[in-house]
Amino acid sequence: MLEWLRKRKWRARISLTASELAVVRALTPCDDPRSAKLMAQAENAPKVQRSLTDSNSYCLTIPYCLDSSRLIDLDHDLESPVLSVPEKRVGAKLEFRLKLLKGGFLYRLAGRAPTLQVWPMDWAVDDRALELAASQLPQEWLPPLMTADQRADIMHKLETWLSIIPGTLSKFDDSQLGVYRPRGRAALRAVEHRENIRLPAAIWEFAQITDGIELRAGRPLAIGRLEDIRRIEIEGQEDAFSVISDLFEEGLALMRSSGSDALVYHAASPKAPVRAVGTLPQHIVEMLKLLV
Repeated sequence: MLEWLRKRKWRARISLTASELAVVRALTPCDDPRSAKLMAQAENAPKVQRSLTDSNSYCLTIPYCLDSSRLIDLDHDLESPVLSVPEKRVGAKLEFRLKLLKGGFLYRLAGRAPTLQVWPMDWAVDDRALELAASQLPQEWLPPLMTADQRADIMHKLETWLSIIPGTLSKFDDSQLGVYRPRGRAALRAVEHRENIRLPAAIWEFAQITDGIELRAGRPLAIGRLEDIRRIEIEGQEDAFSVISDLFEEGLALMRSSGSDALVYHAASPKAPVRAVGTLPQHIVEMLKLLV
């Protein structure tokens, strides 16, 4: 009974403990500005969920992030190196690893006690031992940051392609408007092969400037990310469509998968009628008004 109550109390903690926060801090690269955002996610987690994944392993998950400005640029799931540090009381080795999800979300802290039969639920770590262990970790496990010059070049090319006034986009910082490194022809062909579609010429042009954009002021809205593009069948339409953006309550932004149609369409659902809203540049310019 006492053990059951202990586990229940352990699972009921709604925020990260001081030791858990210290481990997260040790696992994030010390000289990387993105580490501050990851720590902000951990320190301001709306809730956490703990579970034993094995008798000597545990997992802490943060189900969601309330503030999109704390997300980092990340286009794929990523795990940190393993941090090994002795437990403060018994001296047994504990191993920890972070998992980040695509979109820059701090999702999981996993722990394992390889020399123990049972995970120590009230574990703690010594600050000096943790500092030493962190100093031995690779410090560049996050993808390289985009430089200010690279971002400025993408913004300039995007403004030209959208036919908007130069400098219109430069007023938005990374917390408001996300852009990504351009993708090559091989990446575009891979999407076509994966989804059995032909991408319109506008998507090819857009992807070679930036791999989509993300509006981050308020609810995040991604447009044209290659990894997010997917084939969809619309009721009553002969051609398949490609989803280029999820518009939440407004439905989907689509382009025909035949590759010959340059228009973007909106549909409330796969069973709803489609309506043309303009070319891809026109659609993007309209979505950018949400940032003003």
